[in-house]
Amino acid sequence: HVDTWQKGGTHIESLSLNEKLYLDKGEVIHPNQSLFHVSSDAVVIDAIKFSESEDAIILRLHEYKGFRTHIRITSDFDMKAYEEVNLIERKIDDLVHQNEIFTEIKPYEIKTFKVYFKKG
Repeated sequence: HVDTWQKGGTHIESLSLNEKLYLDKGEVIHPNQSLFHVSSDAVVIDAIKFSESEDAIILRLHEYKGFRTHIRITSDFDMKAYEEVNLIERKIDDLVHQNEIFTEIKPYEIKTFKVYFKKG
C-alpha cells in the first residue's frame, strides 16, 4: 500500500482476511438492515452479542487509527436506551434514553455499550 498503514486501509483488510463474520445460530430475518452503523471509519465493531444478565445487546468497538474522535452509533431498528459498561458488562455510566449513541473515543480505546431495543 501507499502511505501509512492507516491511509492504506491495512487494518480493515486484515480484519476481512483474518476475522470472518459468522452467524452462530438462527437465520437472517432482515438482510437489508443493519443492527448498528458507526459514523467513523476509524472505529471497528468487534462484537455484538446478547447481554449475560438481561434482555439487551452488547456492542463492543475500538478505535484503531490512533485518533481521538466523536462518533455516532445508530441502528436500523428502534433503540430505546443504552449505557456504557465495562468488559464484564458492569455499568460505568448512567442509562441514556435515546435512539442513538453519541460518544468520544480515545486513540486505540475499547468501548462497550449495553443497548436496549423497543419490543415488537
